[in-house]
Parts: sequence; structure tokens; C-alpha cells
Amino acid sequence: MVESEATGGRFIGIGRPRRSVWFRAVTFSMFLAACGSSSIPEFNGSAGEGGGGPLPTSCRSDKDCTPHGLLCDLASNRCVECFTEAECEERSECLAGACHPITTCSSSLDCPGLEVCDPVNGRCYACLTSSDCDPAFECVDRTCLNAGAGGAGMGGNAGNSSGGAGGAGAFGGSAGMAGSAGTGGVGAFGGSAGMAGNAGAGGGSGAGGGSAGSGSGTGATCRDSVVPVFSEDFATPSDPTWTNGGDQPILGSVWRAYTRGDHGVRINAGLFEVTSSHEQHGQGYAYVQSSVVYGSAYSPTLKANGTSGVVWAFNLQRGNPQVSVPGGFKCVSTLAQNELTVGAAYVLATDSAAGLDALTTSCSPTGTSRGYALALVDSKLQLVRFTDGLRNGTFTVIVESPAYVSSHYLSARVTYAPPSDVWTLESRTDGAAGFQNPNVGSYSSRVSAVDSALVDQRLDVSGPYFQAGCIGNCPGLFSARFDNVTVALCTL
Repeated sequence: MVESEATGGRFIGIGRPRRSVWFRAVTFSMFLAACGSSSIPEFNGSAGEGGGGPLPTSCRSDKDCTPHGLLCDLASNRCVECFTEAECEERSECLAGACHPITTCSSSLDCPGLEVCDPVNGRCYACLTSSDCDPAFECVDRTCLNAGAGGAGMGGNAGNSSGGAGGAGAFGGSAGMAGSAGTGGVGAFGGSAGMAGNAGAGGGSGAGGGSAGSGSGTGATCRDSVVPVFSEDFATPSDPTWTNGGDQPILGSVWRAYTRGDHGVRINAGLFEVTSSHEQHGQGYAYVQSSVVYGSAYSPTLKANGTSGVVWAFNLQRGNPQVSVPGGFKCVSTLAQNELTVGAAYVLATDSAAGLDALTTSCSPTGTSRGYALALVDSKLQLVRFTDGLRNGTFTVIVESPAYVSSHYLSARVTYAPPSDVWTLESRTDGAAGFQNPNVGSYSSRVSAVDSALVDQRLDVSGPYFQAGCIGNCPGLFSARFDNVTVALCTL
């Protein structure tokens, strides 16, 4: 666990030691899932030998889970075995917080029990969609989970009479503090209280007549009900001409662009590209207004999306003339920006497109926009909350990925859960050859943290961004590429 008071976020799941088979065996009890003979761990059972007593029904920090060899997932407030594949043994991957042995396949006939073969990566899983599970179960992270397993959310709004603290479900959300009777309200963690307070599977009744609701224990993990609101593969207009200037339309597309310092943007050969200049420091970016192009199902005020998760997925790559260039968004001296202020980002949501158009002749912040972005800083992807724009603005790092080769093609998926204000970043490298679909395949890193500073503000602008510092003696033109952008609402 890495914590930083300066960033205001918690970095979860980076650099954990792998768990042994023996440790998992004495820590977990298993129950039979509805996906044939595939089993998934029940994280709320009793600990085995040396486990330090019963497992907690919910957690607020790693301290609640580490006596049992587990970690606390802040997105769901439950103890889990892993966050990423690196925390599992060789030939295992992390699914729904548990290590799952990897079995390769060419068809489902190659898979054990009633597992099914994923034709994309050639691996066996308990499910690919909820139709692979029994009716009472849902497919989450290719694992069949009980749809009603989970406690009422913390602080759910009461009905006419309040109950006591609701119990946690068998595989999911935290115990509801002061779980409510009647028609329950939305909890801050773990989903909504059920009608008349009915307990989810394994949920205990509250002390004063209130019951644990039917909440989701997966936090910022989407179930299989995903509604796309925006998709862009940059197939058109495929124009090699560079666009530059202030608030210029990119003809044949829904995008508008700002550039400064001889930077240019274009949509060409299935990519969105930004190029730098040998003559001037600058930036280039494109934007859409979500209220115009995303449709009425999506709210630019992130918190107003209610119980629906918001999911952004995309590819990005920063092309370096020399791989050793670190890249970033701030300068110390206007005369020393060369090869240093080379930053790529995808702006998830901000309040102003013009507010990103900062001056390049100052190292003081001159931008005015605020919002959320995924920024490639040095060799890490950082999910940041920013103020005063991106160039020389103030970044608050919510979570960050492991280090990647800074010129590799990267895939990323960011999920925001309005009920809990949990943000989750999933990321991976697709190597040096080209982009892979960010909505297909597994991710090597998954980190989560809570941030609510700007979610109640209207953030109506989104799009790709790139800046560079280079006058005269840079080794080549810096560039950035983006592809396969999707925005969706999902059932948490």
C-alpha cells in the first residue's frame, strides 16, 4: 500500500507479493458458484490456521484484512486476495479479487467443468456474459457472482423507520451502517437498499427491523449492462492536413481543436494525432461537448449520473524522438522546457475547452479549466484532478499505474462510481507495434481510490490533449496518438 497525503489518493495494488497456494487454502473457504463446477472464494468466512479470527464483513483499510493475508478493496469495502495478476502465482490471473488459474483453450471443449473459452485471449473463464451464469448470478469480471450478495450501502437514506446496522452479504458490499427500513435509499458504498429492506444473500437483518439491502459488492466494477453514449474510432475524415488555431472545427468530424505554438492536430489513417514544432513550445488538443454528443442519458455533472457508473476507455501513445525523454506538464524555466514538458493526456471531463489553452511563455499557471484527466507523466499513467489547466496547472493524483515504456502503445479504462465516489483505473501496455481494443482483453493493473472534489460541478468538455517543449535543438518532432475512444454508462 502506498499512501500520500500530498496526492489525496490511495494507490492500491502496486507491487504486492504473490500469495502462495497454502496461504490461500488456509485463508479462504469456497462455495459452489452457479457457473457449473467453477467455484469462487467467499471472503466473509472464518479464517483458517493462523488466520487471526473470523474475516471482517467489511473493511476500511488494509489493516482490517492483512491479519488474514488479504487486502482491502476500497471500491467495495471488502477483503480481497488480489488486485492485479502480479499478485497471483505464475499461470494465474486476478478476477473479481481472487486468483484464478490460467487454462488456455481454442474452444470451450478445452475448458474444465462448465467454464467457457474466451476467443479473444484463448483462456477459460466461469463466464463471459451473465447468460453463462444461473439466473440468480451475474457475470462480473468473468466470474459468476450472486446478484443479491452484498450489504446495504453505508449511510443509506432511511425510509419511515430506521433499522440497526445491516450485515454484509456473502460476496460483496460492506455492512450498512444504520441500515434503513422501508424503501431504502442509495448507500455510499455497495449499492442501494432493497425495497422493504430485503436482505441480499448472506445479508443479516438490522437490529431495529431494518435489513441489509441488495447491494453490489464490486464498487467501481461494471456488470454486463453497459450503455454506450459515445464512440469514436477516428475512421473519418482521414485527412493528412493539420488543423491549427483557436477553437477550429476538424472538418468532417464532431471535434473542435485548439493549438498553440505551431502544434497541429488531425484525424488521419484511423488515429487522432497531435504534432509538435521545432520552433515553439506549445500544445494541441481536441474536444467535444458531452451535453451535445453524448445524449440525454449522460449528465455532465458526474455525480448526477446516479447509480450508473461512467466508463471511459481509450488508447494513447506518446511518440518520443528518443525514448529517454521523461515527459511532463510543468516547467521551471521558460528557457529550459526542451524535451521536458512533453505530456499526453485524455481529458475525461472539464469545465472549459478554452481554459486549457495556456500560455507557453510562462511557467506559472495561465489556464483556467478544472476537471479530471488521465495523464501520461514520465512513464506512468496518472488519474488526476486538475485545476488551472494542464500546462503548469495543479495536479492531484488520485491513482497511478505502474511504470511503462513511455513510447509504448497503451490501453486504459477509467470507471467512476457516483454512489461511492470511487474511481478505478485499469491499464496495460499493448507493446511497440500498435493499439489493441481497450474494451477487449484483460488489464495488468487495476487501482482505485475515492475523490469527490469536482463531481458536483458541470464538466461538459472531453477530449485528447498533448503538449511539448521544443525550440531549436530537440532531436525530432514529438507527437501523440489516440484511438478507440468510448464513453459508456453501466450498472454497478
